[in-house]
Amino acid sequence: MVTSPKCYLVCVFVFHGPIKMPSFLLLLFFLLKSLCLFCFQVLEREQIMNKYHEVTAKLEQALSGISYESLDISDEVKEQVENC
Repeated sequence: MVTSPKCYLVCVFVFHGPIKMPSFLLLLFFLLKSLCLFCFQVLEREQIMNKYHEVTAKLEQALSGISYESLDISDEVKEQVENC
């Protein structure tokens, strides 16, 4: 169904009360809101990924100080680890 530019929808805002808004502006508002939520999720994902890399680097550094001899690991397992 195609709506004309004269078609208005009523939006209710908390501070301003009922406001008549053209349907295309309402659609634009919802698209912008969706875009903002998407951008927030991307930034949040990047922060989580950066934290994961930071923790992984610290864990690798901590584990690198432990020698194989002190862990009583078989020679076969040592070879597999060294080949990775």
